[in-house]
Amino acid sequence: RKEAVYSLVAMTQGTDQAVDHLIRLFQDGDPSVRAAAARGLGLIGPKARSAVPGLTTLLKDSDSQVRKKAVVALGNIGPEATEAAGALTRIAKTGESSAALIEIVPALVKIGEGAVPSLIKALDDPDPMIREAAVDALVASGARGLAGLLEQRLKEEKDQDVVCAILRNLGGVKSKKGLALLSRFPIVSSAAEP
Repeated sequence: RKEAVYSLVAMTQGTDQAVDHLIRLFQDGDPSVRAAAARGLGLIGPKARSAVPGLTTLLKDSDSQVRKKAVVALGNIGPEATEAAGALTRIAKTGESSAALIEIVPALVKIGEGAVPSLIKALDDPDPMIREAAVDALVASGARGLAGLLEQRLKEEKDQDVVCAILRNLGGVKSKKGLALLSRFPIVSSAAEP
């Protein structure tokens, strides 16, 4: 049955009817069908924006593959899935392992500017893995004004891995302030010398 889902996506090229049909499959008792429906919507991409509420609900599915496919689908829908950014951040916080972050961070990056408020909130999360992932996703999102935010976080951050993520990413923040901040750290400066 999941092969039929992929055929439907290929034949209909993401029409509203196909999206509606795939959304109805979220209620199927077979997790592989629900996962295939989510994957199919991800293949359709931004045209599947009406599926965002249903995909957000699938983030709580009992099956890990269904959750994973829902995360990827939301990322592929991109900025049209902004309303799911908060739910994705919450899922990252409660993920059964760091593997959840591997899928969630790229999805948040693809959602773009709409995910920035959720990512900024995640910088205050008690879990350092979440804070580190939030730093990476914020920089990858291309949001403006990050140098000041990261500079402030660097002053406050106690976890070494998160500090390293901030320093690593400050090189990607194109501002004089960010570069000046990097030069204050002798370990980073000497590592960059030949």
